Amino acid sequence: MMMALRVVLLALFIAAPVGGKSFRADLERLAADYAADPALLQPVTFGVRVDDEAWTVSARPAADGKPAEVTVSAGEPDVPAFVYVTDSATFARIASGDLHALTAMAQARASDPTPMRVETVNGFEMDAAGRNAFLSVSFHFFTTGQPEIVSFGPEHARLVHGGEAVPIYYSERLRTAWYGIAPGQHINAEPGDQVNDFDSLVVVIKGGSARARLGGQEVPLADNQAILVPAGMTHEFWNPGEERAAFLLIMFGETA
Repeated sequence: MMMALRVVLLALFIAAPVGGKSFRADLERLAADYAADPALLQPVTFGVRVDDEAWTVSARPAADGKPAEVTVSAGEPDVPAFVYVTDSATFARIASGDLHALTAMAQARASDPTPMRVETVNGFEMDAAGRNAFLSVSFHFFTTGQPEIVSFGPEHARLVHGGEAVPIYYSERLRTAWYGIAPGQHINAEPGDQVNDFDSLVVVIKGGSARARLGGQEVPLADNQAILVPAGMTHEFWNPGEERAAFLLIMFGETA
């Protein structure tokens, strides 16, 4: 680590469940990596709760000649903040890079259960600024190293919208994801899921035996093909055969 970087890790020990020491070590490792991340541009405080163990992470970017500083302390945040809530098995996968934090929280509807969820405390507002802070932390805190690399594929995915999903990077007016369609899977089978109010670009990596219905027209997916799905166009994808399909999804626009 460069000498210019300083990470303050507050060793505030509390009674922890089995595996707590490993959790703390993982959280401190993530904090140290976050302090070195050039994307740390704004101060932010957030919480992480794993089973019954709660921690507060406060980050301050480098400024006025002072190095970036990240602190990790025991307990829930005492200021307005968002809090990641999960279990020890899920956190271990996220900390190791096996499961992306955005993937752990991905859902088609707000009522869908997820292995990690976000809560707000002390009056935190998930307005535009709050959402941007949440999305930035969700990627940059939990994605380690430079360059930051996200692994995708069936082993890193969760079932969302009927297919194997790995959200990759979300920011203001941009969402990106990898989708797999295993034999028998149907993405956007429900009519209510088939229309977005923003544009999308479907970049087919492998068409396999999958098919799509776009604006009522049925077409096969083909390798190395890009399909623009304008806002308002109905779209669904399914796999009636035995060959797996995969595509990258780029969603963009004012409401993405």
